[in-house]
Amino acid sequence: MRETQFQMTSQTLADMDALGADSFLPSIIGALFSTEDAVALQAEALLASHPLFCLRKGPWPAPDHSGPLQKTYFSEDQIRRMALTIRRGIATAAGPLRKRIVESAVRLNGLENVVDVKTLGLSGDERDYYEQLTLCRSLSQFKRQMTIVLSYACNKRCSYCFADGIARRLTHPISRADFVRAVEWGQRAGVSRLPVTGGEPTLHPEFPGFMAELRGRNLTTSFSTNGCVPRTRFECLSNELVEAVTFHILDDEEYAAGEGELLEENIRCARDKGIVLIFRYVLSRAGKRPWPRLFDLAARYRPAMLTFSPVFPGPYRREMSREVRAMFQAREDILLLARTAAGMRIRPVIAKPIPLCMFTREEFLELAGIAALNVCDIYQNGYTNNSVVNPDLSLYPCMALPLTGAHLNSTPSLDCFGGCSRRAVEPLQRMAMLEECPACQLHRMRLCQPACLSFALPQS
Repeated sequence: MRETQFQMTSQTLADMDALGADSFLPSIIGALFSTEDAVALQAEALLASHPLFCLRKGPWPAPDHSGPLQKTYFSEDQIRRMALTIRRGIATAAGPLRKRIVESAVRLNGLENVVDVKTLGLSGDERDYYEQLTLCRSLSQFKRQMTIVLSYACNKRCSYCFADGIARRLTHPISRADFVRAVEWGQRAGVSRLPVTGGEPTLHPEFPGFMAELRGRNLTTSFSTNGCVPRTRFECLSNELVEAVTFHILDDEEYAAGEGELLEENIRCARDKGIVLIFRYVLSRAGKRPWPRLFDLAARYRPAMLTFSPVFPGPYRREMSREVRAMFQAREDILLLARTAAGMRIRPVIAKPIPLCMFTREEFLELAGIAALNVCDIYQNGYTNNSVVNPDLSLYPCMALPLTGAHLNSTPSLDCFGGCSRRAVEPLQRMAMLEECPACQLHRMRLCQPACLSFALPQS
């Protein structure tokens, strides 16, 4: 059946799934412009479940690899026809239909990956309406936050530690006075959520006092932990204060005597307090299965999410291309982890941006259907969406981007820091990791973010 002859009705759209819809995307996009509301709503619902529109846009580069299984997701002709369909639909629509189309374009923010909606002949009032709706979407979708690093010290020495290079430079923990200054600096910017991190954040001697400080200011927090600390470090927590605790689950050989018991004690403590549990696992070596501790704990404690990723090179790692290529060795493990977690009715989340071209088209559609794929939103809220305050009060856009120079003492506000971040980050976002990336539709449509921007930073 030729796509141009395929007539979209409410029933044919209702009978489709993401995989079936993949062959008829231009026609389904065309159905958005139907004068029949039922057809347009069915088309929007179907597009909303498709990977093109599920993934948030993020202008990030793609990695090198050997023998990609899938180099491009959409053909040049498919992109051209989708864009042409949108342009024709806008040009021929009138009255209330145009308003509905603008609203659909905002809800399906992935349309921006196909065509710039603002260039489609909208009137001045329609462009203003589009901008207002987009702003409201951003404010509701992304909660502005600022992360405070309590200390880079840790009681474990994981070989794949993402922050290891930073820890060798920033050796002192944050003081109580500086913690309060950082909190107040964030509050002045309207931040209501202040995650803390490390290192192992619960090891900081002032950890209970820091939690009390946040509680007294009606702020919420979250943090990641290896869980191998005395239970007393968790007894100061409450579900009104802590939105979630992410427990990093290690392989059996990485636990010293008694540490596995400490981990379970702390998981139970957080669960009994009504705090949301998240389990995190790093695929440190391809083919290392079946991850018995991870899934045994998951079966017994039922975390809200199971997040995982291949080893993600940190900003001070060397031999970047080799480490990025190693991600492709974890392809089958990623699929198995996602399928296993989904089979247990636990939401699988790929915790770091990974090269999507490691998957076939069918695998990509399956993965997008059962797992949340990570697309970083550093550019949201004026490049202040995920700002990091270090123990010495230096500022990073995120822990993966140790762009030095900014300091809380010399930065009047979070918004001012956002301007500095944008000037530093935007040139990196335009860089392609490898010479084949510009030919890849996943990269050109800014859907694939397989590597941290730190790969483009000078290595020390």
